[in-house]
Amino acid sequence: MVSTGPMLSIVHDTWRQSRQQVVFIIMLAVMLLIAICGIVLVEPVTLPDGSQALGWIFADGSMEDFLGGSLAPGISMLQIHVELWTVAIASFLYSVAMLGFIAACAGYFPGLMTAGAIDVIVAKPASRLTIFTGKYLGGLMLFAAAILGTYFLLLVGLGFRTGIWTYRVLYSIPLTIFCGAVLYAMIAYLGVLSRSATLCVVLGYVFYLVIDTFLGLAEFDSIEWLHDLIETLRYIFPNFLLMKKATLMSMVEGSQDFDMQPIYTGAVWLLACLLLGFSRFRRMDF
Repeated sequence: MVSTGPMLSIVHDTWRQSRQQVVFIIMLAVMLLIAICGIVLVEPVTLPDGSQALGWIFADGSMEDFLGGSLAPGISMLQIHVELWTVAIASFLYSVAMLGFIAACAGYFPGLMTAGAIDVIVAKPASRLTIFTGKYLGGLMLFAAAILGTYFLLLVGLGFRTGIWTYRVLYSIPLTIFCGAVLYAMIAYLGVLSRSATLCVVLGYVFYLVIDTFLGLAEFDSIEWLHDLIETLRYIFPNFLLMKKATLMSMVEGSQDFDMQPIYTGAVWLLACLLLGFSRFRRMDF
């Protein structure tokens, strides 16, 4: 059984720990800076034909060359530009959030299992499942709060500045949090196995920056065996690059349906890492 009271205490302790982390504060500050820049660097401009488009604050004319043209019929150029600009900013926010979260969450479980910390936790009337679940949810809720705050700021800021409210940016929030949940589950499992925050950071960045980038390559379609290998590995390993693409496509009105395969693979890894991590955590001697 999962006890609500002790779990909330563990969640609160995780939040307190995160507020003291320089890396989490830096991640949040950079995300807020990106969102604010995305709001203040652009403004609506009137084109010679009388229509409106999105333009830079430091240059005349629209952002046509930067953002491109229409993705769906019946939509104004200004709405198209605001949507595409929102996607561009959300892309930066996604990358910063994932890179920062790797470093921020790498110490949660290793820190939990240090002698002093775990003695305080196990002294409470809480089961191993409650402790493990509380620690995982505490870190994930903090990530979710950062995503919700910055995306809502982007939506409201651009809405007031341009008059176009891109509510579809809210569609991307669940997928973004899901990607963070998959990444955190993998790092949590590594943390329980190794008890080393440093190893979690290194392996987390190796997977995200090296292996995941390799799985997202599309330049080797002409090399049949390499193309087949990459396609096979995409069904085996979670691909955050493709999950990011699916997240961004969900924001654009009129875009084609995105591929759900990376989401399914990520869900399998999420469940597997949590189950294996808890199984290991439950058998450990404290």
